[in-house]
Amino acid sequence: MKENQNVTVLDNDSDVIDNLGGEFTESKSCDAVNIKELEDVDIKHFDYVIVGIDNVEKSISICSNLKELGVIRILAQAKDEVHKRILKLMGIIHSIIPELYVAENLAYQTMFDIEVEKLPYSKEECENEIFIFKLNVYNSKLREKKISSLLFLKENNASILSIKRMKKGSIIFPVSEDEKLERSDEIILIARKESINKLKESFQKNIPVNLLEETEEKEGKEE
Repeated sequence: MKENQNVTVLDNDSDVIDNLGGEFTESKSCDAVNIKELEDVDIKHFDYVIVGIDNVEKSISICSNLKELGVIRILAQAKDEVHKRILKLMGIIHSIIPELYVAENLAYQTMFDIEVEKLPYSKEECENEIFIFKLNVYNSKLREKKISSLLFLKENNASILSIKRMKKGSIIFPVSEDEKLERSDEIILIARKESINKLKESFQKNIPVNLLEETEEKEGKEE
């Protein structure tokens, strides 16, 4: 794997193993509905298990087997909200409906007209909807301004995760507060849904934004 992680794929379909096996560290033929076969592949020592099947009956059976064998970190694919609730009752906290997730993000991209992705937190995990999105810095008033001076960021409970310099092509990550913005920088931010349009205008339009002036910044550091 490119990320230098050991990933094992398990499937009871030999065609899947033959076709996808080369993409993973290891591939094994295993019917996960059969708890004995899961024991044989030593599943309890896996750091993380992803159950990528939307057949409700089989999914419940596999997740039940994993819980019985002591697997703690499980991410399960769910067919619908009912399936998701059943998994939660079983103690599977992390589950996702892929089709819903993709469709929802496409809708948000259309709504905001930018590249945006909603983080898949449930309402129980996070009260607010949180998004990661990409913007270019076109507001001339932000040129050569330090990240620490962008008061409007704090007002919108937003953070800049990374900066890509369009001139040099270099990527800055993590971003320090002393880093200065350049025109056309491509930035990735994290913020709540209600702040996205405000931030989009602040970075992309030549409008006044709330900034901490350099004199104020120096005085703050001296104190």
